[in-house]
Amino acid sequence: MSRPPLARPSRALALSLFAGTSAWAAADTALADPLSLPHSLLAAPDAAAVLASVVGLAAAIALYRASSHQRLWPRSARPRGWRFAALALLVVATVLAVPALGVTAAFSVALSAAMLGAVALPFVNAWRVHAQGGSDVG
Repeated sequence: MSRPPLARPSRALALSLFAGTSAWAAADTALADPLSLPHSLLAAPDAAAVLASVVGLAAAIALYRASSHQRLWPRSARPRGWRFAALALLVVATVLAVPALGVTAAFSVALSAAMLGAVALPFVNAWRVHAQGGSDVG
């Protein structure tokens, strides 16, 4: 006996899965413009997403402030407080974006902003030390 070939998903179904919409809704209705994403942040960023990004960057700054290798600010006597502040700011960033984006996207936006800050701050530190004539960045 030969098996029947697997059914190929329709283009509307595949695009709806890519766009994050319900697969069942896409199977019932045809998409008007199959290449446009309905929830694109690039078209018009929501104020909540921008605010969540700024708070996520603040969380990265607080976490970097707690590091013993940072040279942007004087050493803190209480790095544990900065770590707790970073965690609190990351939670606040996520909560701020949830009404506009949903839980998964809000978490992704907040965490991406924090990761951007965590990657950029050591480079800012190195640039500042180099501009002051130093060669050791930590």
